[in-house]
Amino acid sequence: MKPLRDGSIERLLDRQARLWESQPALESREADAPRANLVISQHPFSGARELAQRVATLSGWEVFDRQILDALHSHDKLGKSVLDSLDERLLSYREDWLYHIFVPGHTSSTGYVRRLSELVFAIGMRGHNVFVGRGASFILPREHRLAVLAVRSFDSRVEHWLQANSSKNRNAAKRALTRMDRERAEFIWRSFHREVDDPLAYDLCINLDALETEQAARIVLEALRARFRDEVPSASRTRPAP
Repeated sequence: MKPLRDGSIERLLDRQARLWESQPALESREADAPRANLVISQHPFSGARELAQRVATLSGWEVFDRQILDALHSHDKLGKSVLDSLDERLLSYREDWLYHIFVPGHTSSTGYVRRLSELVFAIGMRGHNVFVGRGASFILPREHRLAVLAVRSFDSRVEHWLQANSSKNRNAAKRALTRMDRERAEFIWRSFHREVDDPLAYDLCINLDALETEQAARIVLEALRARFRDEVPSASRTRPAP
């Protein structure tokens, strides 16, 4: 499958919109067939990105993580810094109001979520994608995705935060993770009216304190295969990590 690069995400959106407009009201059974996608959500610094990359390597699917954010802020006059702050966090109502007044072309939080949803849905309808976060498990219909929640203990997440930030300030790590957890929960609730930790929102929970990434990836592959039959290779037919 050819990767989506260099603006082709936007072309995909336009093409998908034209396709929907041209389709008859009664679509064929083939058109209604499930599009297989994997969504990996996480408590920050739980290892979802590493898990997504390994599953993608084993399956041949494409990972969508920062690419989605890059596509969004390439079309917004606020630019990268502000839209980075909107990544799994919504502006407060006061911030939204101030940006609306002082920044021409500002994308509101509501507009951001709408644009994000359009983009994730259009990519998801292509199938064979691995999404990391961005509320994708609440955007894609259940029949088109397997939703996985990657978790680690809070102390383990603190250690990974310290490593990622080359820091020894454990108190700063705890404050940062507490804030990120709160903002993530608020983003999901305000955007999709769902509880981020609702176990019924996910099909599978993977504890990456208990499993190595390779082991977890093969479990996810088998779950994908059970859901989508022959659209993914079985773990027994994939090569081990180098």
